[in-house]
Amino acid sequence: GLPYWAVAYGTIAVLDQSLPDEPLLDLARKIAPKPALFIASNELGEPVVAPKYASAYGDPGALWRVDASHTKGLAEHPKEYEQRVDTFFDKALR
Repeated sequence: GLPYWAVAYGTIAVLDQSLPDEPLLDLARKIAPKPALFIASNELGEPVVAPKYASAYGDPGALWRVDASHTKGLAEHPKEYEQRVDTFFDKALR
């Protein structure tokens, strides 16, 4: 996964002459104390990096590892997805 992402992001940076954004781990640390829900598939590097984001946020329980392809969690598990997101919003909006 890592070589793919390095090439993909490198290509984007060259084409649009953009500088890299702040590292996602640093951004995850800045979210707290606001509520967060991290949803990760079981593809690419997500099983490795997603727990790091939730840990940096300060709550490993904020991560839901959906057994689905990348971006397919809602399509492959619609009821569970709805329940997880509804539960998150119920708690977050109290």
